[in-house]
Amino acid sequence: MTENADKERVREIFLAIFGFFLQGIGAVIGLIIGLSILAGMAFIVIHFGSKFIRNFSDNVIYACRVEKIDVNNEVFIINNDSDYGFVVNVLVRREYRDGDVTVKVRLSSTEGDIEKRRTIYMKKDQASVVQLQFPEPTINAQQVQAFASCTTI
Repeated sequence: MTENADKERVREIFLAIFGFFLQGIGAVIGLIIGLSILAGMAFIVIHFGSKFIRNFSDNVIYACRVEKIDVNNEVFIINNDSDYGFVVNVLVRREYRDGDVTVKVRLSSTEGDIEKRRTIYMKKDQASVVQLQFPEPTINAQQVQAFASCTTI
């Protein structure tokens, strides 16, 4: 009887090990399936989220573009006195739909940076010149450059 008892004991040990092995395989397969489902959901969220953000930024934030910037020095009449300064003309185009466009211009020179903005209403596909005057720099200002951007928010 000892021989049968030994065989039975070996069989039980084998089944315990094999059962544990099958449980491990099942856990791994379940983990892989679960991660695949989560990865698929993450892909869907990332894919559609990035499309939403791209459309939002294209249609709302940057629904305009600066096409040209001109900087000219001029003499202004301020309070019946003449004053030297700069005029920046920005050609901006509205895209996607009608609405407000805010043009921001930074005039940079050896005397420092000055920033101004102007908001105008534009129709879809309309191009318009926005003019900003900068009487602040003196006649001694050098290396004068203008930088412009536009937003629709």
